Amino acid sequence: MIPNPMLKRAVIFLLHLITVVPSINAQINTFDTKKYSVAELQEDFNYLRKYIQDKGTVIYLYNTKKETDDYLDSVYKCITEPMTGIEFFRLIAPVQAFFKDVHTSITPGATIRKTLFENQHLFPLEIELIDQKVFIEENYSSNSNLDHNQEIISINGISMDSIIHKCSLILPREGYDTGHPLFWLNGNFFYYYYFTYGPSETYTLELKTNEGSTTQMETISGINLETFWAIDEERNPVQNELNIYTQVNDSLRTVTLTINTFDNNDIKANHQSSSRKVIDEQFDLILKTGYSNLIIDIRDNDGGKSSNGAQVLRYLLNSPFKIKQSVRVVKNKHQEDLMKRTRPALYGQFERGTYRPHKRRFNGDVYVLMNAGSTSAAVVFAAALDRQNRATFIGTEMGGNPIVMGGGLWDNVKETPNTKISFSFADKCSILNNLELNNGHGLIPDFTIDKSYEDFILDYDRIMLFTLKLIENK
Repeated sequence: MIPNPMLKRAVIFLLHLITVVPSINAQINTFDTKKYSVAELQEDFNYLRKYIQDKGTVIYLYNTKKETDDYLDSVYKCITEPMTGIEFFRLIAPVQAFFKDVHTSITPGATIRKTLFENQHLFPLEIELIDQKVFIEENYSSNSNLDHNQEIISINGISMDSIIHKCSLILPREGYDTGHPLFWLNGNFFYYYYFTYGPSETYTLELKTNEGSTTQMETISGINLETFWAIDEERNPVQNELNIYTQVNDSLRTVTLTINTFDNNDIKANHQSSSRKVIDEQFDLILKTGYSNLIIDIRDNDGGKSSNGAQVLRYLLNSPFKIKQSVRVVKNKHQEDLMKRTRPALYGQFERGTYRPHKRRFNGDVYVLMNAGSTSAAVVFAAALDRQNRATFIGTEMGGNPIVMGGGLWDNVKETPNTKISFSFADKCSILNNLELNNGHGLIPDFTIDKSYEDFILDYDRIMLFTLKLIENK
């Protein structure tokens, strides 16, 4: 589950990210029932398709142009009858997963998104996905028969395997990575379930008993978002709203620097200071300790400005460095090969320059903690450290590609003319390393540490504990 300080931020972010599949068990219709004509839907789909295919930089990175055209043609052919906005959205949502670019997204219109805040019957549980099983993380319902950490077998007669599979298929991901979609499901399941299956006054759960040999059936009532948040805040009060902060372990002569975002707006709002000043202040504290071990925790860091990562790197690297080899935009929309399709972006403001190390640097050992929620600018930061062999990486595969990834440059968010479905496309791409090294996966850690059921029930941070043990034993 996403740590509590990130919950509300994550939900708001997901209002611009959520994707869905056809509802098969909704009991309450809260969505607009207006039907759009076949002609209107076809116009919307072609509008979206043209922008993504003409402006998208990396759309043919994992699929050939023929495969892409065939797939999009097949979606278009499904528009055979009038649909509501949510029905049309559910039809086209998997397109973003097909492109395998986390910066290409399709979202329902504002009217549809607004229903989440008005609905009184949201699914009232938080879940934890471990080893392809689903467990209760938090129970916000009034049913006290549910045990914390109990396994969920089905909801309203639909197996959890089916629910998770359908949701994960239409969530964004980078390349062939499957961890990033599951990361979002893990922290915001109620949200995805709402748009996928629709709300119910009650939800029938099939649960595995603690003994594990039998199942029990329980019914829970839905709740509204205000109640959801209020209970969460009461049980899990925010301990630290800062985005960048340090903690010192004197016995191991170790400092932990947590960076949960590189976003300038978030950092400014929570620190009342510029990103650069906050980073400089933290390294003043780190260097004053004189300690030789630095843990940098970028788990759940969903990106922001890559230049903020570069500012951290200035304290860690000993020679001038680049965080990106090049930033490119579409030159010839008809080309399939990435380098023929794109050209270098004009001017020098897109973080392509050379950075000089800081005069005062940390020269000790660096350990980077990462997971599937580490994406975008967090990947740019980690990839630069990896190229310099400057850190030991611990955790799980990152949610972004350390070789090449898409991104947003200028006016890359559009809205379809009729259904008002919002979509974005990667109108730039960043090349971080030799393209021949691209295997379609995120940065793989030196030590892969997956969360176990024991970690879950005992609230162990196994990644951090493993790292501290590495330091202790070196």
